[in-house]
Amino acid sequence: MSSSYVILGAGVIGLTTALELRERYPQANIIIVAKFLPGDRDASYTSPWAGANWLSVATDNGRQEEWDRTTYQKFKELATRTAEVGVYAMPITAVYDSEIEDAGVLSTGTGKIWYDGLVGGIAMLGEERLPEGAKFGYELSTFVVDTQVYLPW
Repeated sequence: MSSSYVILGAGVIGLTTALELRERYPQANIIIVAKFLPGDRDASYTSPWAGANWLSVATDNGRQEEWDRTTYQKFKELATRTAEVGVYAMPITAVYDSEIEDAGVLSTGTGKIWYDGLVGGIAMLGEERLPEGAKFGYELSTFVVDTQVYLPW
């Protein structure tokens, strides 16, 4: 007997979750329940209008970080397929106006930004590259999702 999964929503998160479940459990029954589907145009269907990129805000040294690790790895795999997917590698710069200890980016227990090794390394910005009022910042490699391409794919 195969497992069944119900996914609520057909945006980037819902469809990516369904894709991951299909790859992990090919025999599973996957049901997507959504008010809107790719191709629909409505102001309350966020994904077609929003941009999407990966930058984790998890700091739990546990489950949330693992979810974000899985998402990063999925986007990395999708970015290497073809342009038809709509997921592309890109650099991102994060800048903060508080000290790193107060910015909410350090993982509980480790005191580090958990995804430093995952993303190929975080490059901290020198003072000369920080805008006025900024306390610290860094660059990393991430992914952007072109929702107009990704959702119908």
